[in-house]
Amino acid sequence: MEPNLADWIPLPGVFPNETWQTPEEWASSIAEAAIKDDEETRGLFRKYAIDVIQHRNDQADHSFWFAPEDGSNMGVATLNVYLDEPGMTLEEVVAPPYESLSRQQLDSVASETFGEIIQSFTTFSTEQIVPGEPARSVVGHIRMAGRAGRGLFVLNAFDSDTVTLAFMVDPMVELLESITITS
Repeated sequence: MEPNLADWIPLPGVFPNETWQTPEEWASSIAEAAIKDDEETRGLFRKYAIDVIQHRNDQADHSFWFAPEDGSNMGVATLNVYLDEPGMTLEEVVAPPYESLSRQQLDSVASETFGEIIQSFTTFSTEQIVPGEPARSVVGHIRMAGRAGRGLFVLNAFDSDTVTLAFMVDPMVELLESITITS
């Protein structure tokens, strides 16, 4: 899989790895590559990068940081690839594992890679995910799913800022479309 790296930065799964010894070393390296001329902006980018890498989902097969060059609407999307379960519809795959606070919004997108991508938008409170935890905020959740070959591809993004999620929808579809399936 080769993602469009204009907006998406792949997050390393473990440290140390072949390139970086620590999350801080990775954050410094990508900040220097992304922001050449402005030391203050580069420092802020590095701070965001450290926060993103420290909170990545270890259960994801791939994690990507949505970091447009203009620095707006940054978010993280995680991709899991499962062995396809033909008995499940894509609508069932994108159904949330919690009761959504808002009506689930479903959409279908034509796809060259998958034929069809089903996307879902739902919301939940932090209390629903961590029982006993006070409901500090409402979190938006976009889940997209598509089938290709024998794989079921599920891309997730969570954010308490639904504007960020709205800006991520089209780039998430483009990220899925960038996947090349080889037999």
